[in-house]
Amino acid sequence: MMYWLGFLVVIIALLTLLLIIKKRRMERLLILNWISGLIVMGFASYGVYEESIFFLDLAIVYSMIGFFVILMLCQFMNKGGRER
Repeated sequence: MMYWLGFLVVIIALLTLLLIIKKRRMERLLILNWISGLIVMGFASYGVYEESIFFLDLAIVYSMIGFFVILMLCQFMNKGGRER
């Protein structure tokens, strides 16, 4: 199990580097969505491993909040957003 969580941490670190490197806003938004999904996956798998309902609830709440944030950012960017 710890290998799985370590793998997720390495992938999140690589995606964070990619987030810094990329210039286009939509690419950054997609990478941010990937990172959010991997964090939810980590919470859910740790919750199943520890048989803890708390981590599963945390994964559900985090994914709902992340979904709405990504939705609002997409709407903000569609309307022009902050010009770069």
